[in-house]
Amino acid sequence: MSGLTDAEVGKQINHMVAFIEKEGLEKAEEIDTKAEEEFNIEKVRLVQTEKKAIMKLTERKTKQAEVDKKIAKSSQLNAARLKILQMQDQHLTDVFAKTSQQLNNVATTPEYANLCEQLLVQGLVALIEDKVEIRCRKGDIGVVKKCFPSAQKSYTEHTGKKVTLTLNEKDYLPDTCCGGVELRVGDSYRMSNTLENRLELAFDKILPAVRNILFGIGTGSRAFFDKEA
Repeated sequence: MSGLTDAEVGKQINHMVAFIEKEGLEKAEEIDTKAEEEFNIEKVRLVQTEKKAIMKLTERKTKQAEVDKKIAKSSQLNAARLKILQMQDQHLTDVFAKTSQQLNNVATTPEYANLCEQLLVQGLVALIEDKVEIRCRKGDIGVVKKCFPSAQKSYTEHTGKKVTLTLNEKDYLPDTCCGGVELRVGDSYRMSNTLENRLELAFDKILPAVRNILFGIGTGSRAFFDKEA
């Protein structure tokens, strides 16, 4: 084997150094490229993750806003409904009060005696008792007493039974009462058939019809209560 000259040795060393540098540069470039690719992939992943998180947050806030809006709308609608119902009830109360005021004139009409008889018979038929005590206003004693015979006769025709009537001339109905009678069976039961009581019962019975006449319930206005715009 022939020996290498210093120049040849130097040349080989330089060649090896150049090769190593080239390999190093290529390896470094490969590492940089791979690192950049991994960085870009991770960046895209992070962006997508944040994007999804933002979209979920936005969706949740949007849904919550819709829920809050519906709650607010429902609260406003319920408040409006309540206000309307309160106004309707007040109007009905006013109608009842005005009607009640007209009762004061009933006892002064020629038909009052016949009305007392009808109220008396109605109470007797409802009770079906042999002995009944009657209360009335002090000013109605004459009218009510006069009704006894015809009321007893009518009662017998309706029931086939007889009844003994006693007028209480110690404990009268108050002067604030507009008229009518109260029927008592001993101390155990009493039935009020005064004009006020009959008006209240009649008003309760016709209340749906009155509501319909005054407020149109059942002819279109009810739509406000049945659906939300």
